[in-house]
Amino acid sequence: MPSPVAKAEMLIRKPAREVFEAFVDPAVPVGAASTCEEFADITDETACARMPEPFSAVGLWYRDFSQTWEEELRALLQEHAQRIRTGSASHE
Repeated sequence: MPSPVAKAEMLIRKPAREVFEAFVDPAVPVGAASTCEEFADITDETACARMPEPFSAVGLWYRDFSQTWEEELRALLQEHAQRIRTGSASHE
């Protein structure tokens, strides 16, 4: 039985393909092996950088796992897009 996260992925993939005629391929820095395997079964390509055993919670793998608000995310994406346009993008 798919996990709740995998079920959500299944629900968003179909509309994304229909609306955007594109694929939504997840990439995560850390995840449970079982969830990464479920994603692999329903996506064209899935990237899970680390799959530690035992896996208990994503937040345990971060120094700072605080909430990122939509406004902050939009600002970061705009800043990165600007860096790409000006040629000053770096891998930080």
